Amino acid sequence: MSHIAKLSLAVVAAAFAFSAVAGSEPPGVKSSKKVSAEAITTAHKLQKTYFDTDSTSVAINAGFNVVGTALTVNCANTAGCTIAADMNAQLAAAATENAAAICLMIDAVYVNCPFNGIVRAGSGFQVMNYQTFAGVTAGNHTVEMHVYSTQATTLHRWNKEIKLYKP
Repeated sequence: MSHIAKLSLAVVAAAFAFSAVAGSEPPGVKSSKKVSAEAITTAHKLQKTYFDTDSTSVAINAGFNVVGTALTVNCANTAGCTIAADMNAQLAAAATENAAAICLMIDAVYVNCPFNGIVRAGSGFQVMNYQTFAGVTAGNHTVEMHVYSTQATTLHRWNKEIKLYKP
C-alpha cells in the first residue's frame, strides 16, 4: 500500500472515530437523568452571578469528576428562573486518546452533556468550553460542574460562571 493510501486510510479512520464521539454523551448520562435546554423567547433579567475558578493541577479519574464547589442557587421568582452556565477546563493529554466532556448538573440531573472533543495522546493540553442553560422552579437548586474523561489525567485551570435570570 502506498504512503498516500496509508495516510488517507488513517485520516478516514480518525474522522470515523471522532464522529462516533462527536454529538454523543458520556456513558451514564441517560435521558431519564438529563434535560435539554429549550429556546427562550422572552427577555430575562440577570439576578445573580456566581464565579468559581482554580489553577491548581489535580489528578482526575476516568469517569465523572465534580469540579469546584457545589452551589446553592435560590430562585425567588414564583414563575421560575433560568440558570445559565459558562464553563471551561484544561486537561492534560493522557497516555492514550481521551474523549472528554464538561457537564452542568442541576439538582442531580444533567443539562445536556456532549463530548467536547478528544485530547490526543502526547498533545500536551486541551481547553474545553461549554455553555448551556435550563429553566428551574422557584426554590433552592444545587448546581455542579462535572468534567468527564475516558482516561485518568490531570485537570489544570478551570472556570465556571453560573448566572441566575428571571423572566
